[in-house]
Amino acid sequence: MSGICGSCDFFRDGGTLARREEAHQMGEGLTCPQPVERGLWQSRHCVLVHRRPAGLAPQARQPMVRGWEGAEYALVWDGALTNGPELRRELAEAGFPLDSHDDTETLLAACILWGVETPRRLRGSFAYAFWDGGSGRLLCCRDRLGGRSLFWTWVDGTFLFASQQRALFCFPGLAPRLSQDGLRQLLSLAPVPPPGIEMFEGIHLLPPASLLIFSPDGVSVHPYWALESRPHPDDYPTTAARVRQLADEAVRRELAGPPVLGSFLSGSLSSSFVTAAAALAYTEDGRPPLDTWSLQQNGESSVRQVADAFHTRHRALECPLPSLVNCMEEEGEILEFPAMALSDAGLFFLCLQVSGTCHTVLTGTGGGCILGGSLWPEGEGGTFLPLPRSTALPLGRQIFDPGLWHSSGVEEHGRDHLSRLLDRCPTLDGESPRETQRRRESWLAFNWLLPALLARNERLGRASGLDLRSPLCDHLLVEYAWNIPWSMKTANGRPLQLLRDGTEDLLPQAVRDQAVLPRILAAESLYGQLVRARLARLLDDTNAPIRPLAEERALRRLLMEDGGAPVGSSIPKAHVMAYLVQLNRWMEAFHLSV
Repeated sequence: MSGICGSCDFFRDGGTLARREEAHQMGEGLTCPQPVERGLWQSRHCVLVHRRPAGLAPQARQPMVRGWEGAEYALVWDGALTNGPELRRELAEAGFPLDSHDDTETLLAACILWGVETPRRLRGSFAYAFWDGGSGRLLCCRDRLGGRSLFWTWVDGTFLFASQQRALFCFPGLAPRLSQDGLRQLLSLAPVPPPGIEMFEGIHLLPPASLLIFSPDGVSVHPYWALESRPHPDDYPTTAARVRQLADEAVRRELAGPPVLGSFLSGSLSSSFVTAAAALAYTEDGRPPLDTWSLQQNGESSVRQVADAFHTRHRALECPLPSLVNCMEEEGEILEFPAMALSDAGLFFLCLQVSGTCHTVLTGTGGGCILGGSLWPEGEGGTFLPLPRSTALPLGRQIFDPGLWHSSGVEEHGRDHLSRLLDRCPTLDGESPRETQRRRESWLAFNWLLPALLARNERLGRASGLDLRSPLCDHLLVEYAWNIPWSMKTANGRPLQLLRDGTEDLLPQAVRDQAVLPRILAAESLYGQLVRARLARLLDDTNAPIRPLAEERALRRLLMEDGGAPVGSSIPKAHVMAYLVQLNRWMEAFHLSV
């Protein structure tokens, strides 16, 4: 839950007090619960900045600096390594001495010794910036699935990076400007931005599994990992056992690092498995019972059964709807993008309540994307139906200014972007058309939905002082699951059937047999009334940033409609209104106008 940022310039002196103050101001722009530990390192060409909440488990101070063979090296990073012990053994065998078992020192030593090859050796969720004093260059990197964010840009020849976009805008001369792609994304009402979309002009998100090198020759970005399609070698029982083995190992690796003090139970099969595996490991290791939390009304039966079966210290927290609405409005600013899912607000509320009692929590995030739980509907004859992005387009066409809508090319842009993304899917010769279609859908889940879910966890967790970890996103499990046929993942036509069968000896049958994945807090009538009141206030405010975007008559019609969804849409009305309220808050926070 650290925040990192910095600057690098090879043609102007970066060692001045002015450069130091610029970097300090960027650091102050990082969202971090108070009180804060501050760190800054400065050289002739580079400045690295680190922020993290004070009072966390002991950890080496950052930036960490080390001299080696006549050169100075420095590192800032955020995340968690799950193969720290193996890395330390490899470093010792290579003759590289370490003074501690701290992951920061381990990562710095790995970067010094292995340079650009370091990312391939790492396991876990991370983003780092490493000043390579021996070669005179800056290396920036993200983990394979994008569990930690890293943005970068230029200002007058100076390279800037940060784990949050808001920190970049604290640099002199850099102001947030909505990009054309960003405008199209907002008008589409899509709560999950596709990969590669830049919401702000000139602000780039380093892709997952990528290493960026900045040197006097400029910037280059290099992928270091990719999914590969190949025939699946195992039968169904062997596959179920292997998935269970890899998932168990991933959970236990998280427990072997800094103390994991709890787990979130949503009632989903994925969160139930992660909690059960962690609680069982706690019992086997002789630790106290695992702490678990959930929101009331959220898969309560499954949650209670798992908590009772594994003797966790469970607390079901009640979320007052006014508090939920406040979290909903604030989350768009924290996520740095307006969302629509009510579950995000519920997760943020849960994080805020739990952060006072622990700092690290396991989640089941990613299980559906990886193991066959995120299904898009199939039409007659197995046709490929529109994906979630397209379901909101007709509603966006009604709500937003017609001239702005048509001149922006929202619908064409969405189709083109989706097509380019699908074109990159690695196919498998000889695969049936149905399996190929499902592989393409899994590709979208891996590259579109999953990074957005991980970004949500990262940013909402950081804002509340909580480190949310997702063991099911371990890359070895992902690599294996990628080539499991869809017919295995959803045997008998049931989502996540492979995980159900693989946990037969672990989870209660009623939990494994649940037919529908629970959702956090359905859009109740009182919640809708509270959100409607927020939107009504915006319509009465002539200075609200959203006013030039939207058709006032359409918004007032939306406020007057009864029922669960606006005319011509399957999206609940409360979600639509919440999105618009978030959009206005987001535009205010970044001083945006159209």
